[in-house]
Amino acid sequence: MNKQLTNHAMMLKLTATALENSGITTNQDDVIYYLRLPKGRGYCHIELVGLTPYPLLIKTAYAEDFSNNQAIRYLGQLEQIHDEVLFVYAGNGWKKQSHLKVLGAIKKRLGSDHAFNLQEFETWLKIKLKEKANR
Repeated sequence: MNKQLTNHAMMLKLTATALENSGITTNQDDVIYYLRLPKGRGYCHIELVGLTPYPLLIKTAYAEDFSNNQAIRYLGQLEQIHDEVLFVYAGNGWKKQSHLKVLGAIKKRLGSDHAFNLQEFETWLKIKLKEKANR
């Protein structure tokens, strides 16, 4: 497996772990669950169901280091998606100046409340789960 695929698989695993650490599993009998989307079904990787009144798509992105040059394509991919999308990213490469510009554009496109680093995503999950429990 090449470096890109390895990083992609790792980011999916980290995101799934964050969901499962919050008590969200792939069990579709649960009120809140997630689905791993099959490759070829667009640019998103996970669908989160039941947390909000509508399903949320999750696009993950990992930039290992400054040599990573994938960030600009994420913006193009997100332009093609017309559903509600969360963008979850990780890796030191997101500190690169050009990646920060792309991240700013992604936050502008999706809304700053829809683009998180992995730690922010975990915090967001806790808040949303608490809000849902209080309804």
